[in-house]
Amino acid sequence: MTDYTVVLNIKQREAIETGISVSQGDYGQVGFTIRVKDDDSYIVDAVSAFIVFLTADGRMVEGGLTGTSGTYGYIIQGTELQTPGKVSATVTLVYDDGRKSSCGFIFHCRYNPHFDRNTPAKSYVPEIERIKREGEETIEYLRNLVASGDYRGEQGIQGNPGKSAYEVAIENGFTGTEQEWLDSLKGEDGAGISILGSYDSIEALKAAHPTGNIGDAYLVNGNLYVWSETGSDWINSGNIQGPPGKDGASTASEVSAVDTNGILGNIGLTTNLQVIIDEVTKRVLNEVLYKTDIVQTENTATDKVPSSAYLKQALGTINSNLGSKANADTVSGLSADLNNVKESLSPLKTNLVGDINNNTVGVVNIVAWDSNTTSTPKSTGNTGYGNGFCLTYSLGDQWLCQLAMAVGDSHLFTRHRRESIWSGWTTIGTPSN
Repeated sequence: MTDYTVVLNIKQREAIETGISVSQGDYGQVGFTIRVKDDDSYIVDAVSAFIVFLTADGRMVEGGLTGTSGTYGYIIQGTELQTPGKVSATVTLVYDDGRKSSCGFIFHCRYNPHFDRNTPAKSYVPEIERIKREGEETIEYLRNLVASGDYRGEQGIQGNPGKSAYEVAIENGFTGTEQEWLDSLKGEDGAGISILGSYDSIEALKAAHPTGNIGDAYLVNGNLYVWSETGSDWINSGNIQGPPGKDGASTASEVSAVDTNGILGNIGLTTNLQVIIDEVTKRVLNEVLYKTDIVQTENTATDKVPSSAYLKQALGTINSNLGSKANADTVSGLSADLNNVKESLSPLKTNLVGDINNNTVGVVNIVAWDSNTTSTPKSTGNTGYGNGFCLTYSLGDQWLCQLAMAVGDSHLFTRHRRESIWSGWTTIGTPSN
């Protein structure tokens, strides 16, 4: 066997001409010993290498190289010499971090009349038979796959990582750092659009403004017409007004919701969000009103705070609607504490405060407020009435809930404090008819 030694350098600009010439049919009789340098030093840190031959008729043949530490061997298998003429060979080294480096050399394949530009037919028959057999197996597999309805094949082998967009840009002529490449992707700011007026028809617009400037726009029956410098005309950009949106109430009633906690008495019941919101609101009112069962003399004067009789009337209406779902144990447990509070309460009208954020932990606080008191429903715009009272109940310094009413306003107002942060006031319907 004839062996040729070829010394390459990864920094060479072009494939070197070796002057080596082999003949068609020299299969297994010709080999190359290839040594690769980086300047004057042999490359020894590549983990693998392969070679690709480009024949005179444009066919590519790939083969593996044996050896390591910068010296590799390859024996001609046959298809590399199928076509006479110049053969370009490219050697690629692969490093453990994924890097690759390549260099190449040129040799020539002489024409051999015995092979007439082709290898003997007998050497290709087994290969053709193998391709035919694999094709028939693939067709049979696809037929079975279609019949089974399972179109997902086996997990394939993970391919090599692809090149980044920056690497592709470098290969296509970009010069500069990666950041410079990223900066180059951002174009200049475009011209803005200014809507200058509206017309009933495009004819009226063109009559008033035969020409325009870049960024000029007018509305014509809801459509936006923008001046095109390229076309020298007004271009219809389409309707800029969408369909009317749904109001909040109708949206909540149309949102499907599942009662996962049995709030409506049936865990897993599918209903709409508005039903669950209404039930939760009723339960909050029920609990707050039971915990504030303060006995006061009825007073119908409009400048007085509504008494407990009014609260009881509202509670009765809510209990009737809910089927008396209040927790009797909770109410009973509060009775002893509330009786002590009742004895010491002054008339509500005299207990006027400047800020209703104040509270005493573990008891019910009842205060009156007016238009000068801060943090009230009046100060936040929830009501236009400036006098009322507020009930505060606290389970700890960080956790409070409040129920307020305004004289002359039939709504209830609630809010809570969690971890020293107050929520906004929420306005809740009319407590009674």
